[in-house]
Formats: sequence, C-alpha cells, structure tokens
Amino acid sequence: MNNHVTLIISMSEAISPGLATQHVVNQMYDFVQQVDVKGDKTIGINVKQGAKKIAQFTVYTDKFAPNDNEPMSDAVIAASEIEFMTDEVKIFGKTIGSW
Repeated sequence: MNNHVTLIISMSEAISPGLATQHVVNQMYDFVQQVDVKGDKTIGINVKQGAKKIAQFTVYTDKFAPNDNEPMSDAVIAASEIEFMTDEVKIFGKTIGSW
C-alpha cells in the first residue's frame, strides 16, 4: 500500500486552462473514492496542457468528505492544498467561486 499517489494529467489545449482544471477537479471526486487508493494519505495532481503545467494540488484523503449536496469540485478543493495555478486558472476558479 502506498502513502502517496502522483497523477500527471494532460488535458486538451482546445479548451481553456481554467475549464481543463475544473474538469480534472471534478473527476478527482470519484477518483478519491476508488478502492485502489483507499489507505493513501495524499494524492498529488499535476495538470498540463501541452508542455505547460497549469495547476498542481494535493488532495488529503483524510480531509475528503463526499457530499452529494454540493458541487463535486468544492468537496475536492476543501480537502486540497493548491500548490500552483497559472493566473488564468486562478481567475477562472475565482469567477466560478470554486477556488
């Protein structure tokens, strides 16, 4: 069993960096709940478009609390430490009220 999982996710450059990051955060909601990562303490996520990193965050699994009454991304972000986001991704998150 691992204590940490690192994911490097390459997203299409056809969508905006903010929307690409939002898609990844939403998908993490289900990923964190998989049996394969039970027992892991942290999940590191690096989001790329082409050769450029656009976001990096760590989900602390012990802080993650699934909640069907709130947006999936809110539950993931509440359990995460944002380590890096490009300005465009930061603005997108602030605009939609997610991060």
